[in-house]
This record gives sequence, C-alpha cells and structure tokens, in this order.
Amino acid sequence: VSARPTDTVGYFGNIVGSWGKYRGGVLMPNGYVYAVPSTATHVLKIDPRRDTTSTIGIDLGSGGKWLSCASLGEIIIGVPYSSLGVLLVNTTDDSTWVHGSISGSWKWWGAVAVGGVVYGIPRDSTSVIKVSANGLFATFGSLSGVSKWIGGVGLKGFIIGIPYNSPSVLRIDARSGDTIETF
Repeated sequence: VSARPTDTVGYFGNIVGSWGKYRGGVLMPNGYVYAVPSTATHVLKIDPRRDTTSTIGIDLGSGGKWLSCASLGEIIIGVPYSSLGVLLVNTTDDSTWVHGSISGSWKWWGAVAVGGVVYGIPRDSTSVIKVSANGLFATFGSLSGVSKWIGGVGLKGFIIGIPYNSPSVLRIDARSGDTIETF
C-alpha cells in the first residue's frame, strides 16, 4: 500500500471542551455519525457530507459517562461506563434521554449489537449488560476482577470480549440464553 498524491487528510468542526470529550461513535443510516459524550455535555452529530458538526439533545452533565455505543435501527444505545443510566439517542428526531439507574464506575467498555439487543462488555462490572432499543436492560453473569475486557465484536450470535487485564477471552452466547464463558 502506498499513498497517492490525491490522498488527503483534513479536519473540520469546532468542538468545545477539554480532553476526553467523546469516546464512541456510530455511522447511522441517515448518513450522520453520532458520538456519545464522555466528558462532553451533549451528543455530537457529525455531517461528513457537509463537513459540519452540531450537538443534540439534553444536557447530560460531565464526567466519564459513556465510552461505547451501538445502534439498533434508528436508536443508538450508549452503554454506561460511569454514568448511572443507559443513553438512548433517537436519530429520527435527534432526541436523547437516559434510562435506568445503575451504580458504580468503570462498568462496561464496549458495545456490540447482536440479535436485536446491545451487549455491554464488562470492564469492572461483575456482569454483562443487555439493553433493548427502548432502554430496558438486564444484567447477567458473575465475573470477578477489574479492567477485565475492553471492546468486543459480534460473530454469528456470539459476542467476543477483548482481554485488557483478563487472562481470558470473554465469549457470550446470545443464541442460547446468554451463556457466558471464558477461554
């Protein structure tokens, strides 16, 4: 692979704030990229066709709230990292809201959509979170340790969690009752 004279790199937008503003994003069917706020106060909407940015929805406060997201149809699910709830973004009207109350910090880092729900990869949480498009969620599993896995991928009904400090790979079988194993 080599660079061509027509290859270019550029940037656009005027994103206010300091470090760690946004961590996860997703390209939606409407052609916009949406980024979930970590320390920023609003969801970021990026229009790559017009090289513009804007913020949408309600003020979501500060702190390391969400680090990852995935989409279910027109809805984006932000999996809680240090936020107390699940972030939902409706990309048909750019509304945002937070659902639920989940205590703790550094809970899930990684979001994978499989079978019509989003699964959160446990960083320090002792369980996996499973979230539907309306924000209803459940947790399952019993996993010990901290900084276990960060990020994941979906593969034929399975979710694979990428080891961070864990000596094992996480595998969630979404096809048969959400079973968890490590290997």
